[in-house]
Amino acid sequence: MEVRVVAAEVLAKSARVTVGTLWGGVLVVCGLWLVGGPAGLWPSRATGGSGGASAWWAGVACVAAGQFVFLAVAADRLCPMNNRRLADVLQTAWTGLFVIGVLGALVTVFGTRG
Repeated sequence: MEVRVVAAEVLAKSARVTVGTLWGGVLVVCGLWLVGGPAGLWPSRATGGSGGASAWWAGVACVAAGQFVFLAVAADRLCPMNNRRLADVLQTAWTGLFVIGVLGALVTVFGTRG
C-alpha cells in the first residue's frame, strides 16, 4: 500500500516537472522568436505600421514569463532550497522583467504618434 502512494507521488512530481519545463520552454522559444523574428507581423500605432519595438518588448515579456514558470514549477521541485531568499529574489526579478516587457509592448503598440 505504501509503495503505491510513493509511486503516485513520484509520478505526480515527474508530471509537474515535465509540464512546467515544457510550458516554460515554449514561452522562452516564443519570446526568442519575437525578439529576433518577424517585426512586420506585430502592430504598432507609434511607428505607423510594423512594430519591431513592440515585438521585441513582447518577446522580453515571454522570455521572462517562461523563466518564471520554469523556476516556480520545475526548479523548485527538483532542487528545493533550505533558504528561499534566492528563489524569491529570482522570481521577483523575472516578474518585474515580465511587467516591464508587457508595459513596453503596450506603450509601443498603443503609443501616440508624435
